[in-house]
Amino acid sequence: MLHALDASKEGFKKVMVRTVDTDVVVLAITYFAQLSLDELWIAFGCGKSFRYIAVHDIAASLESKRCEALSFFHAFTGCDQTSAFAGRGKSTAWST
Repeated sequence: MLHALDASKEGFKKVMVRTVDTDVVVLAITYFAQLSLDELWIAFGCGKSFRYIAVHDIAASLESKRCEALSFFHAFTGCDQTSAFAGRGKSTAWST
């Protein structure tokens, strides 16, 4: 996200980030509004699972408060560094 922020400060309005880590996707959605970009794309995955994710569309479809809370929600319900609650997945927590 640091490089995307730097690109936006240099005047770029469309940025693409390449990753295989879902944490980067979550952070991109969380901080999209602060990046001052028109479009932010994530080139995500590899092989047959490769796809492009339009972060700007996801951020627009969620309320700004949900975008801001997304990184905490992701960490709290389980990510690379933390475990999830036993028997409680992200869908259950998001619905709640």
